[in-house]
Amino acid sequence: MGLGIMSLSAFLITLVTGVLLMCYYKPSTAVAYESIKDIHFVVPTGRFVRNIHRWAANVMVVAVILHMA
Repeated sequence: MGLGIMSLSAFLITLVTGVLLMCYYKPSTAVAYESIKDIHFVVPTGRFVRNIHRWAANVMVVAVILHMA
């Protein structure tokens, strides 16, 4: 049960931070890299939100694999 709650929590964190990042990301091939750099260096707490999003996604993958095992 603990791994299921961990998976759900990581999913919800990834969902919330993904929506926040979606407000600033531009998916065009011409400006995608620049928008990531802007999120990382210009947007207040952008680096923090992006790192939380990345870590929560990694934790979710590991927790789901362990939960299924």
